[in-house]
Amino acid sequence: KMTQIKTFIQLLMRGDRLSVVEENYLDDYLTRLYSGFGITNEEVSIYNEDGSLKTMPIFSDFYNLIKDDKRMEKVASSMIPFVNGTCRNMNGQTNVNLDNKYIIFDVDADDIPESLHPAFLFIATDLCYDAMKKSRTEECVLFLDEVWRLMVNEFSSEFIFKLTKIVRGYGSSVVVATQDLADCFAVRDGKLGRGILSNSKTKIVLNMEVSEAERIQEELDLSEAETNSIIHFERGNGLISTNNNNLIVEFKASALEKDLITTDRKDLQELKDRIRKYGTDAYGRK
Repeated sequence: KMTQIKTFIQLLMRGDRLSVVEENYLDDYLTRLYSGFGITNEEVSIYNEDGSLKTMPIFSDFYNLIKDDKRMEKVASSMIPFVNGTCRNMNGQTNVNLDNKYIIFDVDADDIPESLHPAFLFIATDLCYDAMKKSRTEECVLFLDEVWRLMVNEFSSEFIFKLTKIVRGYGSSVVVATQDLADCFAVRDGKLGRGILSNSKTKIVLNMEVSEAERIQEELDLSEAETNSIIHFERGNGLISTNNNNLIVEFKASALEKDLITTDRKDLQELKDRIRKYGTDAYGRK
């Protein structure tokens, strides 16, 4: 968990990377922080004698611990939005029952400052990842849409890479989707992006610009004809690559699926007209 906290802090700092010395002091302060709450390296230390979870530290606990240490100035500065700033509503214990069967993490980019968006995405992803690792028999699937928004530095990219390698050991799966392949290959000369691809048994490739199609051609060992098809795909067409077999397919949504997920303006206007004319849509929904 301390490793994940360090990744979160690096995301808050954006391009301002911690030095090795600062990372070591951060490690020391995090150890002290949790020790103050009776939590050590022993996993049982997170529980009270009655089996309930101990109270966990919040942002202000950490900020107050480090704010007077000049060596931790960068880290303390990154905590300010969560202690005194626009995100101070997060400075407290959660009031969400994490055992609920249905939980929504609102990480809408319109509501969160762009500079903090990757860090918020990481909080939700990390919690879901922890939930997946609770059992090796319960099947889970984690969907990471627009993953390029999270892969903004080597720390978060490394996290996604390891996640794609490890989840199968827990009987689970991860679906990684992106519209910006270039950003996913921008870290460590593309090593982590290629690692995610190689760990994915099934790849689905939709329409791409020429430069991205050429990159995928090399990574997936596609023929010139397959690459040319990707460049000229219409909406609904794609290439499935699995077990060294490539197949061009057409995805067909049912009428209900189309009504539920379409973002096409013409489709939405037709749906609106249908509801206005009949009072409900074809499925009885008002």
